[in-house]
Amino acid sequence: MGRLHPDLPQHRPLTSAHRAGNRIRDAIHADRLGIDMNETDVWLRDEDLDVRHMHRLGPLPILWERWRVRLDIRGLKLHMLLRALEDDALLFLDLKGEEPDLGTAIVDELRKHAPNMRVALCGRHYP
Repeated sequence: MGRLHPDLPQHRPLTSAHRAGNRIRDAIHADRLGIDMNETDVWLRDEDLDVRHMHRLGPLPILWERWRVRLDIRGLKLHMLLRALEDDALLFLDLKGEEPDLGTAIVDELRKHAPNMRVALCGRHYP
């Protein structure tokens, strides 16, 4: 098996705080605990990069997931999370939806707000 990226641990399993990057408080807490990566769900909606796990109910500020529903009046944006974390934090960005401009929008946001931050990416819509 090949070696991991030099910034990642070679001597133990990689740790990821699932969904911790979807709330600033949780991401900072996971970082302080020494978690390797904060998993963050990113959606492109209009010009905004929303950070959330739940699905949006059309244009309404309503989020849903299985049996939960909640209002999303002041949603978290990627630039807000980037500004709250230290440059040495590693975000694991889970690209959500099928918007073709999502990757480009994320790169632009990183260059603007956190040019030195390391990120890992995954997604389901590959084109």
